[in-house]
Amino acid sequence: MEKHLQSLQASSDSIRTLYFRPPYMFTNSVTTNPNIIDLIRDPEPDEARLFTINKDMVPELDVYQGTSSAIQAAKEIKRAYEKSRDVNVDVVCDAVDNLTRSYPMPGVEEKTQRLRKKAHDLAASVHSLESVIEDQERQLKKLDATLEDKKLQPSFLLSSRTFGVPSLGGTERPRDKATWQKQVEREKQEIEQLKAELARKRSELP
Repeated sequence: MEKHLQSLQASSDSIRTLYFRPPYMFTNSVTTNPNIIDLIRDPEPDEARLFTINKDMVPELDVYQGTSSAIQAAKEIKRAYEKSRDVNVDVVCDAVDNLTRSYPMPGVEEKTQRLRKKAHDLAASVHSLESVIEDQERQLKKLDATLEDKKLQPSFLLSSRTFGVPSLGGTERPRDKATWQKQVEREKQEIEQLKAELARKRSELP
């Protein structure tokens, strides 16, 4: 009996001194809920031996052709984006939201909401600036027509106090042609300022 007890004790000591590799991320994923992206990695050699590929069932030519087509399509999309920069922010944000619903990532939803709001605000600002510039140019044409006929006395003065651009117009009607010409030049300068502001807003659009 003593001999058997010593044998069991020796076996127990041997097992207790064995080295066991600590659990890796796939082992931990069974008991925790990690980010799916954190689990992506290449298999280790001993893990790769567990998988085999039946080449008779995998049409290699089709796989490579599909990969090549996907790469070519991605390049074409990139070139189209670089040329036009015409991107529908809502479509992109919706795609990101759908992805994060399946694979939650902290902070992504708040970021897409901020980007969506910024894009909408910029689009509204650009539309308003375009309307102001169109109206200013239309009134400027009327002002030019007035200068060609001394008998006409316009009943309007240009004044825009939009988007932080100061009004260059006055509050009193000029009485002579020279003063009207100065007024026209000031209004042209104001329109150029509005156009510069519009160009800046457009450059901020995604």
